[in-house]
Amino acid sequence: MFVIVVEVVLGGMMRSVLFALLLGWPALLAAQEDDGEAVETIQEEKQHQVVQANTLWDLAQYFYKDPWKWPVIYDANKDRIKDPHWIYPGQVFIIPGFGTATTIRKTKAPVEAAAPVSEPEPEPMEEAPETPPPAFRSDQGQGVALPEALSDDFPKGMTAQGPSAVRMKMPSDWVPDGKVMEYQGRESMAAAGDKIRIRVSSGKPIRKRDRFDVYRWGGPTEADLDKKGKYTVKVAIIEVVKKLSGRDYLAVILSCGDSVQLNDVIRAEQ
Repeated sequence: MFVIVVEVVLGGMMRSVLFALLLGWPALLAAQEDDGEAVETIQEEKQHQVVQANTLWDLAQYFYKDPWKWPVIYDANKDRIKDPHWIYPGQVFIIPGFGTATTIRKTKAPVEAAAPVSEPEPEPMEEAPETPPPAFRSDQGQGVALPEALSDDFPKGMTAQGPSAVRMKMPSDWVPDGKVMEYQGRESMAAAGDKIRIRVSSGKPIRKRDRFDVYRWGGPTEADLDKKGKYTVKVAIIEVVKKLSGRDYLAVILSCGDSVQLNDVIRAEQ
């Protein structure tokens, strides 16, 4: 509390007027957000306790240096002043425009950003021993190579290579281990070094560098005696590169005699 004694001259006589200035309770609380900080402003209004001989006229002169501003004090304290001509010692009035503001900044605890959700990495694959790339032989596979229905004889003095694709009759219990899937929008991969996607359905454990033969189903010809047999054409040899997801794997064509196509079947080399 601050006590100020002011000497004034009233009617040619020196009189002492006592003013008591008090700071009241906080009247206004404001909170706002500011760049990660909670900013709280506490507005404290200045209050004055009336003493004997005070008038609104005198208070306006003291605080505003203009007695004609007494209505400013009156309007702010109408709940306490019934008649502006009569104020009483002990009354406490708000003096507008003389408050103090205190700003308090509270730093917020940083909010940790959620970790990005990513697909789980495929489990590392066991690697098979590295072996040199094989030379493609369409007449070597898991079935019995069949002769062509047409003659391979050429006129004397001419030579020719054997057919690039040899039909095979597979054992009756022969079942493929999976098939070729679409890869990067492509349904046909034609050259050594091309990547293909395969799906293994046999449930066999697959290791990196495991090799598969790629076959294409074929029907019987007029020369085939067994019209219900399983006939295929071996088109390529592939090697597993990595696991993609589930039972899908990425493989590379090591050698081929024809293009590898969507839905060609695969069988692990033996």
